[in-house]
Amino acid sequence: MKTWARGLKQWSLWLVGEGSMPGRQAGIMLAVTVAVVAVLGVGVASAMQSPGHKTESASKRAEIRAYKLEVKDKGHHAKAKAKGKGKGKGKSGSSSTSSGTDASKSAAYRKAVAVALASRSDLSGSKSHSKKKDSHKRSAKTGKKVHKTKHRTTKATTSTTGSSLAAPTRTTLTPDVATAAAATRPRDRRRDNVVTAPSAPVLTGATSGQPDARLTWTEPTDTGSTRITGYNVYAGTSPGGEYPVAVNGSRPVSGRSYVVTHLTAGSTYYFTVRAINRVGLSAPSNEASATPAVIFQSIGALSAPVVAMASTPDGRGYWMANSSGAISTQGPVGDHGSTADLALNAPIVQIVATPDGHGYWEVGGDGGVFAFGDAGFYGSMAGRSLAAPIVDLASTPDGHGYWEVGSDGGVFAFGDARYGGSLSGRPLEQPVVGLASDPTTGGYWEVDADGNVYGFGGARLFGDPAGSVRGSAVGIAADPRGQGYWVVTSTGGVYSYGSAQFHGALAAADLNAPVAGMTVDRSTGGYWLFSQDGGTFAFGAPYRGVG
Repeated sequence: MKTWARGLKQWSLWLVGEGSMPGRQAGIMLAVTVAVVAVLGVGVASAMQSPGHKTESASKRAEIRAYKLEVKDKGHHAKAKAKGKGKGKGKSGSSSTSSGTDASKSAAYRKAVAVALASRSDLSGSKSHSKKKDSHKRSAKTGKKVHKTKHRTTKATTSTTGSSLAAPTRTTLTPDVATAAAATRPRDRRRDNVVTAPSAPVLTGATSGQPDARLTWTEPTDTGSTRITGYNVYAGTSPGGEYPVAVNGSRPVSGRSYVVTHLTAGSTYYFTVRAINRVGLSAPSNEASATPAVIFQSIGALSAPVVAMASTPDGRGYWMANSSGAISTQGPVGDHGSTADLALNAPIVQIVATPDGHGYWEVGGDGGVFAFGDAGFYGSMAGRSLAAPIVDLASTPDGHGYWEVGSDGGVFAFGDARYGGSLSGRPLEQPVVGLASDPTTGGYWEVDADGNVYGFGGARLFGDPAGSVRGSAVGIAADPRGQGYWVVTSTGGVYSYGSAQFHGALAAADLNAPVAGMTVDRSTGGYWLFSQDGGTFAFGAPYRGVG
């Protein structure tokens, strides 16, 4: 070893010009050294190309590429610097330069590795994603999505602008693959029992009463996978013409039978039933019809049932009308015509006199208004879509307009009548049965079958008989001389409020037919009650005869 070191020293001194040419032995030793170094260099190069290195991960290759790019210039610079120093300081200088170069390379290598790991991207413009279960790639050439099998690698193509790297393209699930994935999801068994609206019930009977009809039906065969919570009953005056507002109001029928009241005796009605569950309503049932019987004999000129009465302003006479619109006159009043000879779509429900007593209006359940004498026609709801049948009409104080009201509380104003609001859309347990105009405010009152009174358009409330009505309320009449009104019931009961004075009632009387309404004598402040058989009962007003 000492001989080898001495030979290398001789060659070093010769190279720097401080010694003579080494001898033959030193030359042999130098040749052997060069051969050994060459063999080692070939071995290292071979090792760098071995299969083991070929299996390096993509991230390692990225580190190496980054290192090469980062230290290329620095390595050349360090080598040139080392040569300069070697010429001045001989062996010790060469050793120092080699150490410095190694340190520089090491520092540059660490820096390059840190940069490569931070960016996590290949400087050649590609990035690998390995071992993903379901991968998809969009071909840059065709733009189509391609489904790759499990455990394959999907490469997302990137592009570079200058020294910046573009983000990899996003891969998404194709519609057909999404559908297939959804089909393979576990089925939610709770969806097998889907809750739906029930099927239609079956209407099994419609029995006529007086003046009502009793309906019966069976439960739907399909309840919609939930229990039935009730039923709604619908009525109309023509086949398939049932009104959309249920006659049972806002409270569903709990059983499988129902008595429909407030019908006009002798008129034919048509009915359907719909079941209710927590989802909603069923389709309508089959239709059934019934004609409430007239079980009493008319005591006047009119055939029963008598449904309306109107008086002259001086109280000397009045008109009475039945459900077909036929008129009877009592006292010194004229017959101005009627609907008796017309084919009506619905029965007549009211007659109202003009303020001067020289004419009157008749109104049908379909909203049709018929003007006679000096009564003006200002419009009607005939032929329009109604949620419920019309039950009453009231005139404005000057007779140049009127209001119609439906059993659902909806109000329709015509002429100079001012609309002041209504009960339409509100939940009602009983239908509205009457309307009266307030002569002091231009507003009006509504009353339902339970006796509840509602004021609109400034009309003041003075009380009502709700909760104490025997039978059912059938109408309301305004006091023409002040602020007040009366409520009348089917049993002949009379309730007065405000300035309206009580003159008597029929509550204890044995009646052959139910009371149908009340008409006020504007000259005396009294009133007449009349029943469906044409009977007339005067209280504080002159008696003129029966219908």
